[in-house]
Amino acid sequence: MNREGEPQQLSEREKAVLEVDKTQQTFEEAFDRLEGSDDYNELAALTSSGKQSPDEIEKFLFENESRLSPEGKFFLEMTINLRRAKQKLSELRG
Repeated sequence: MNREGEPQQLSEREKAVLEVDKTQQTFEEAFDRLEGSDDYNELAALTSSGKQSPDEIEKFLFENESRLSPEGKFFLEMTINLRRAKQKLSELRG
């Protein structure tokens, strides 16, 4: 807050950092839920290298959605969101 009690405007970079933090927490929850599912081994292997772009993971999700567990779908959605948030932050950092 500034002197007048008004909230200060966050910079785009600060907003991106907060978004990464929030998304990271949700991603960790999704990973915890995934651990007990039948999709764990496949999806952990798919995403562990970090080399897949969010678009590639989104394509995999779209093509395999009908066979994935709810936990698997949630994990992939959060993986996509986290990678996009990190990309945005990276772009803002230059």
